[in-house]
Amino acid sequence: MDSHCINIAVSGLSLKVSDELKILIRNLISNQYGINWVNISNNNIDLLIINENFFDADNIQNILQKKKIPYLKITKTPSQNGNSIYEHT
Repeated sequence: MDSHCINIAVSGLSLKVSDELKILIRNLISNQYGINWVNISNNNIDLLIINENFFDADNIQNILQKKKIPYLKITKTPSQNGNSIYEHT
């Protein structure tokens, strides 16, 4: 990860959801850090945001195993406690 820029890839989400997440993430991360929204094929991904329905796909699993990148799995089904974040490092 570049010390002043975070490369984030989004996969399997609608444009509406993707745009909403981008706004939320931009508001959460300090402005001293830039955010590059990159394609999932990019070699320098710092975070993958993925729809849970595509998470088990072979190509996604290959990327996660080869690159060992953290991911955030997005679901439409609310968890019992209202929050569901899985960290993978």
